Amino acid sequence: MDPLPPIPTPLPQRWREFRIQVLPIIVFLMTVGTIVYLWRTYLHTSDVVGAVQTNTVNITSTTEGRLTDLIVDEFDPVAKGQPIGQIVIIDPELTAASLAAIAAELKMEQARMELDKFRNQDSLIRMRLNLVAEQVAFELAQIRLKQAGGELQRAILLREQGFIGDGMTLNRDASRFDFGLEVVRRDYDLLQSEIVTRSNTIAQLRKDIDQMAASPMVKLPPSDPTIEEVIRAKQEELRLLNQPIVLKAPIDGIVAAVFRRSGEKVVRGEIIATISASKSSRIVGYLRQPINQIPTTNDTVTVITRAHRRQIGQGQILKVGVQLEQINPLLLSADATRMELGLPFFVSLPERMRLVPGEFVDLRINYTRP
Repeated sequence: MDPLPPIPTPLPQRWREFRIQVLPIIVFLMTVGTIVYLWRTYLHTSDVVGAVQTNTVNITSTTEGRLTDLIVDEFDPVAKGQPIGQIVIIDPELTAASLAAIAAELKMEQARMELDKFRNQDSLIRMRLNLVAEQVAFELAQIRLKQAGGELQRAILLREQGFIGDGMTLNRDASRFDFGLEVVRRDYDLLQSEIVTRSNTIAQLRKDIDQMAASPMVKLPPSDPTIEEVIRAKQEELRLLNQPIVLKAPIDGIVAAVFRRSGEKVVRGEIIATISASKSSRIVGYLRQPINQIPTTNDTVTVITRAHRRQIGQGQILKVGVQLEQINPLLLSADATRMELGLPFFVSLPERMRLVPGEFVDLRINYTRP
């Protein structure tokens, strides 16, 4: 008798058995695999933290003066060595003191020369002293003309912006008069006329001196070289004071802040602007306590960013500190009052990782020795 054929199992029954016996095991294994992947990729021990090092420099004034020609603003890119402004260190009081010193030297020279017995020699000496005085006054007029030119440019800018008028006008509370553009222009034109007049006077004095010196009735005694040297030194000092100090960017980067504007008076050591480097070359890491093993420059570091799309790269330890230092509380948690000490060390920036200076990262030290 032939055996009966097996009764076929319906497909729904097979699917039901698969769901009861096999599917839970597959789901369990996939869940475990996902947990392991997430743990190894996104979760790790936080015993080492770090931040991309920032490089910020302050541009300060090395002397007291007036800031002019500031050409940068916040977030403007600058290159190393690029001029960003000037400091004019000349001051009217300082100029007056320098000219008074020169006048005193001239009076001393005149007093000494007035002891000469011959009238023609005294006249020639006075003419030469007048020539030196006119030359000093001519140099001062040139300095004042340069200052007036700067004030004229500033007044033109203020007139275009509507802050001042053309002539003298009462201010809002009618307490005083405000000088307008035409007043500044008039002062500038007067200084130009003064320079032309003094230039003609100097030329005439030189002509008269040459004529008198060529006369056989005049024989001058030798001049005092010490007094002439003092006068030349004062004139050179006045010339150097007229040269502005040029402020230059010390690094390539971005202007992070501007604390002073053109036209403001600055003092020695005052911060004018701050420049931050747009790129960084290393990471500052901190090994938290307890420290079981001190890293060396032979060890490597795994750098992991804290963004949603995490970047992972390998860096090399460059330097290791010798003492524990305070860790930025924001590296540890959102509690800014939390204080903790750690061992600092420098890590090279991994290749092909786009990190922003100041960005927080997590680190793993790969020790070469157990």
